[in-house]
Amino acid sequence: MVFLISGFWHGAEWSFILWGAYHGFFLAIERLFLLKLTSKIGAFFRVLFTFFVVTLGWVLFRSQNIQQAMSFFKKMFSFTFKESFFSNHLLSILGVAVILSFIPLFYKLKITESDDSPLNFSFKRTVLTILCIILSLGICVGEITSSDFNPFIYFKF
Repeated sequence: MVFLISGFWHGAEWSFILWGAYHGFFLAIERLFLLKLTSKIGAFFRVLFTFFVVTLGWVLFRSQNIQQAMSFFKKMFSFTFKESFFSNHLLSILGVAVILSFIPLFYKLKITESDDSPLNFSFKRTVLTILCIILSLGICVGEITSSDFNPFIYFKF
């Protein structure tokens, strides 16, 4: 019920209601049996599964109505590439998004919690990380400021 209400709170379209029900459904089945079932496939595949489920949910959230959502789903699962709807610009954004989304999965930093042991930080790694963050921020700000007008998400509500 909470997720249905959350979907309605985001907007008065059926796509938002379905989005809330969708996330509520997966949360409920995760608590009932899905967590135990997916624990056998390993962390990497659990992350991929979660990414897939959440991505499908965002189609519902982003669509203006149910017909548009169904059209997106149809294109996503048709696997026909007669027409290219991926521009080079979109592919570059998707590539960066995938890389940045999955870095935390593979990035391991060991920090001991003992007060008497010094933290083992590499100065070069820290500077490189800061530079990557600043570069990513610059790319994001440039993308946002150069794009067309996007209305506030709750404008229709």
